[in-house]
Amino acid sequence: MAIITRGKTLWLDVKINGVRYRESLKTDDPKLAQELHDQTGQGLVAALMALKGLESASAEARKLLPTPHGPITKMFS
Repeated sequence: MAIITRGKTLWLDVKINGVRYRESLKTDDPKLAQELHDQTGQGLVAALMALKGLESASAEARKLLPTPHGPITKMFS
């Protein structure tokens, strides 16, 4: 993550999984921009960790589901 300047406004510039996101921090104060950057960074990390947890749980749940070629499917074919 980085703070970039566009005109007089400071922006958050971040790349997640190869996708670049930019969001205006709506300030020209470098100290305030750094605080917002730090808060946003913590929020992004928390969100990514939650998504990874959901992906793991989803993968585990898929293992428990019957496959389309299981015994029930064979009864109706």
